[in-house]
Amino acid sequence: MSYFDSIPDRKSSLFERAKNPYNAGYVYRAGMWGPDEIWGTYARGYLSAVEELIKSVMEGRLTTDTFGYPIFYLFSHYLELKFKEIMLIGRPLIGDDTGFSKGHNLFQLWGECKKIFKVVYEWKEYSDLDIEGREIFLTMNHFIKELSQDNHGQTFRYPVDINGKPLLKDSIVVFIIENLALVINWLPGTLDGLCAPIYQNKELMNEYYAELRAEYREDYCG
Repeated sequence: MSYFDSIPDRKSSLFERAKNPYNAGYVYRAGMWGPDEIWGTYARGYLSAVEELIKSVMEGRLTTDTFGYPIFYLFSHYLELKFKEIMLIGRPLIGDDTGFSKGHNLFQLWGECKKIFKVVYEWKEYSDLDIEGREIFLTMNHFIKELSQDNHGQTFRYPVDINGKPLLKDSIVVFIIENLALVINWLPGTLDGLCAPIYQNKELMNEYYAELRAEYREDYCG
């Protein structure tokens, strides 16, 4: 059986500190920060993986044409995590106590995020926005809808659903990585820009409650 590569040592663990810290992916556990921040950490991890895979494709280091499945899936999953982070941070700021969204439908989750943006940026219809604002939201709508191929977020992850029916629609005949690369170069950064007031308001709210807790300790704990 010499055709096998060297057999790994069974004493090795997949979850231990690496000798070289640059070869280790640190685990940021829920509870280390607020629940919203851990979602953002996971989202950034998936986005970084997508960016590196696309770079490998563009440089010709991936020679198989099956790379489209993981790339499109990982970017879709990044969006799901990012949208849920936005809702966790943004909903309390606008007085929405709906709670956590458990769905996987990207376009539906994006619709929930837009409810927050509408309050933050004070608009109801696209006509209320300036030309650049309309272009940003309409372009996001388009590409998020394209990526939202099914209600359960399983397209690109599995070839068929639980009933054995193909998940990829007949209209999808090829993965155009070049176009996805353009979207990835634009959408995450723009989304972070839109979120800036939400993050700032959250920090202000955290500071306010921290001051209240400090005053409470001084008044009642001496």
